[in-house]
Amino acid sequence: MEAEYVRAWAITDPVLSGDVFSADGAALQSKRKWHRLQFKCMLTPDHGRVTGFEFRLGDLIPESDWPKYNLHDEYEEH
Repeated sequence: MEAEYVRAWAITDPVLSGDVFSADGAALQSKRKWHRLQFKCMLTPDHGRVTGFEFRLGDLIPESDWPKYNLHDEYEEH
């Protein structure tokens, strides 16, 4: 799988708590399909660099749900 686009805010807003940026409601586009995505970035105290990264790729998001999450095929003209 090759990530083409990631939207951290697709399904729910990301959260910054201390030095951890979490996106439990993210979405990732690969091969013109959107997948659910969760990720967490551990940051330096000044938030200038990422010191750790974890992710979990989820199920496909049905194309019928794309408008609800403001997703679209990034390769099509808008």
